[in-house]
Amino acid sequence: MTRPLTRAQLTFDVSTAVVLGFLLGAPSLLISSATPELPWVLLVGLAFGVIVALRRVAPMAMLLASFGLGLAFVLAGLTALTPLWLQILVLLYTVGRWCDGLQRALGAVVALLGACIIGIWFVRFGYGVNPTGSIVDILLPFGIATFGFALLFGLALVSGILVAEIMRSQRLSVQTRAERERAEVEQERTGIARDMHDVVAHSLAVVIAQANGARYADSVERKDESLQQIAQTASAALGDVRGLLERLRHAQASDPDASLQALPALVQRVRAAGLAVEVRELGTPAPLPRDADIAAYRIVQEALTNALRHGDRTHPVLVSIVHGERLELSVRNALRQAPGESGHGLVGMRERARIAGGHVDVGPSGGAWVVRAVLPRQEAPR
Repeated sequence: MTRPLTRAQLTFDVSTAVVLGFLLGAPSLLISSATPELPWVLLVGLAFGVIVALRRVAPMAMLLASFGLGLAFVLAGLTALTPLWLQILVLLYTVGRWCDGLQRALGAVVALLGACIIGIWFVRFGYGVNPTGSIVDILLPFGIATFGFALLFGLALVSGILVAEIMRSQRLSVQTRAERERAEVEQERTGIARDMHDVVAHSLAVVIAQANGARYADSVERKDESLQQIAQTASAALGDVRGLLERLRHAQASDPDASLQALPALVQRVRAAGLAVEVRELGTPAPLPRDADIAAYRIVQEALTNALRHGDRTHPVLVSIVHGERLELSVRNALRQAPGESGHGLVGMRERARIAGGHVDVGPSGGAWVVRAVLPRQEAPR
């Protein structure tokens, strides 16, 4: 299996082959300069130069080629080529660095066989070894040479594997961080879209109701009152939209002002739009986590907006707030017609409650449309 390389990578590998050929080939040339082995040194040195230069193009093929050269080295009984063989460490490192599990296993087998071949060379041609001696005289140098070179070859292979795993871990870390950042951006965009829907939908519903009322008003005072309410609602909506745009510019900017403390003003706007609203509170109000406070306000706002747009205005809307260990909200309005499919507002209510650690139940009950929400008074876990 071959791997494509960039021009810079290929240039680096060729340069490495030239440097290693000079550093390791020069001692071999000095050793063999006065022997018949000089042509073999030049030939094998050039072969290793090509192998090292192409090691990342086909790591396993180049390692097997070097193994074949090593086998020929032992069979020919050449001695002056020994320094050149240190280049096999680079090839083993390359297999560990760039190959997969199966090829790495094959590389380990090649490394072990190569160590055995070096052990055989020591037995046949090594200094101080008597091939005709006892079995101990033969196995001892063979075992020492094989173990030492197997350790050296294994170290090169394992070094490549470790570097590969470190690089892989770093890539995964970068990918994970990028995915987390994308998720945070998407969550922020979803929150902004949810806020935009809540703010704009409610404000437009109030403006439309007031505008329709002004058309049929029987006095100038009533028309002026409707227009004033339209202006106030539009002004408040403009401020909220500016806050949302500020969040787009600065990730740490604050949310639009949404809190149960602003509920009376919200109810007043809805009443001015022509919808009767009755608010009942039980228990002693206590501070809420910011997420729960925003969720409570926006849930009531969305429920009142839906009642204003789709409910029966001849019956008042009942808003119940129960303060206790948990905050319990309910908004009940009479139905003008059978409810249709759920829209983005209901999805937004459920999402807000989930973020705050609570839940929302929405649906018809006894001829009315009821929104029930339960929110905790403790900060929801992130």
